[in-house]
Formats: sequence, structure tokens, C-alpha cells
Amino acid sequence: MSEYTAKRARFTPLATLAPEPRLTLQDVPEVDTVTLTTPLADPSLINTLPFLTTLRVDSGFLDMFLVDEPFVNALAENTTLTSLDLSRSDLSEVGGVGALKTNSSLTILNLSGNVLRDVEGVAIADLLKTNSSLTTLNLAHNELGEDAGVAIADALERNTTLTTLDLGINDLGEVGGAAVAGALERNTTLMTLNLGINDLGGVTGAAVAGALKTNSSLTTLELYSNDLGDNTGAAVARALERNTTLTSLNLAHNDLGDVGGAAIARALETNTTLVELNVNNNGISQPILNEIAGKLADRPPPYTGPRVKVAVPAALRANVQFWGGPGL
Repeated sequence: MSEYTAKRARFTPLATLAPEPRLTLQDVPEVDTVTLTTPLADPSLINTLPFLTTLRVDSGFLDMFLVDEPFVNALAENTTLTSLDLSRSDLSEVGGVGALKTNSSLTILNLSGNVLRDVEGVAIADLLKTNSSLTTLNLAHNELGEDAGVAIADALERNTTLTTLDLGINDLGEVGGAAVAGALERNTTLMTLNLGINDLGGVTGAAVAGALKTNSSLTTLELYSNDLGDNTGAAVARALERNTTLTSLNLAHNDLGDVGGAAIARALETNTTLVELNVNNNGISQPILNEIAGKLADRPPPYTGPRVKVAVPAALRANVQFWGGPGL
């Protein structure tokens, strides 16, 4: 038996069906979101649902989905899917990612929480060089390492469609992080970037900060837990004095100290665009924290309308069956 969970586009919020391992257009003509929990006998079935935009493949057979030729071919030929979630499945191979080179409809791809490591990370980077539809890519928690970081950075210099990239918890290190910093000096489309928990260190952190002086597209940057130190805090401050596009910056858990904190406080006298700043757990004394808070207090609140989050893309957060509703 084949089981899947589907959300209708305009009618029943949740329907669970368990037919024979084949679905037809007559069965669910307006389904837009599907979670496959067992293999389908005919993977091309996903291409018979004209309203299907979001697909999540359960971890029970995710490996097969990515390396089995019928599934790969179905994905390559699909023209309706815009969001594909393959997260948290201990995935070790991404053979099916090659199908995305010909797929032109997917805009959101979630591969977070797998064990992709460097070889697969490089393969994904190669995809980004040619893909022109993806706007959101989540690669968090994948043990990508420095080589994949360098490859992804190279791809960012060529890619012109990606706006949101999550590279959190990937052991990019100083080399991978420095490569990404260099890419930020040339990339003009990326708006949201997560580099949290990547062992960047102070030198690489300063390089990322330096890129903010010229980057004019980033609005959200996550640099939490990277052992940046007070010198990087000062480098960030210098960047903020020149940057006019960044609105949200997370520097939590970085040992910035009073030196870094005071420098950032002074920079906020010049910078008027930053509205969200996290400097928690940095050894900054309360008076300096109060000064920073005071300079941000009168600024307009951040945009609260629809937007893509770094950790969980908005199109997936809105799916109440998998994520608990849009309030998560």
C-alpha cells in the first residue's frame, strides 16, 4: 500500500489516503502538497497533478528517491513543483540533485540535517552554477567542510537567482568562510545568509565584515557562535558605518567583549538601517548593552509581512501538517 498526506488547494485542509501504489488525476485533482511515506510504483505520478507545488519525501526511502532513475527522471521532467523538502534524513548521496540541472520550476530546496559532507556539497555547488530557478537553499547541519565551502563560494559568484542560503553548522572553517566572504563582495542577489556555528574565527569573521562594506544586497546575516573576538567586533563596526542595506545581524556567542561592543555602539550613530541586532552572550557590560539598545529603540520595527526564514522556508512553515502552522 502507498500512503501519502495531501493538502488540497482550496478545500479539505488535510486528507490521508491509502490507495494502491498509484494515484490518478481523478483521485485528487487539486492536491498542492504531498508527503510520500512509501515508494510509489510509478514515480511519474507526481507529474500528473497539475496543482502540485510542494513535495516532501519521508526519510524511509529518501535514498531511493535520489538515486532511483524513475524518481530522478520524474523530478527532472516536472514543471509544477516549486518546493522540495528532503531534510533530516541522514542522507549520504544526492544523485538526484543532478535532475535539478534540467528542472526549471523548483524555487525552494531543503536538504538540511543530512550527512552530505564535502563531495556532495561540491556537487550542489556545481548545480548552483547553472541553475536559474532556485531562490532558497537550506544546507544547514551537513558537515560540508572547507572544500564544499570554497565550491559554494565560487558558485555564488556566478549564480544570480539565489536570495536565501543557510550554511549553518557545516564546519566551513577559516578557509571556507573566507571564500564565502570573497563571494559576498561580488554577489549582488543574496539577501539572507546563515554562517552560524562554522568555526570561522576572528580573521575570517573580519573578512566577512569587510565584505559588508561593499555588499549591497544582504539584509540578514547570521554569524552566531563563531569565536569572532573583539577585533572582529571592531571590524563589524567599521562595516556598519558604510553599509546601508543590512537590517538584521546576529553576533551572539562570539566573545566580542566591551571593545567590540563599544565599537558597534559607536557605529550605530552613523548606521541608520540596522533594526535587529543580537549581541547576547558576548561578555559586553550592561552599560554598553544599554547604549546599543537605546540607539536601536527608536528605529522602525523590522518588516513583519511574508518573508523567507533562514532555517525553515516560508512555503514549508505554512504547511500545518509538517511544521505546526505558520506561527512556528
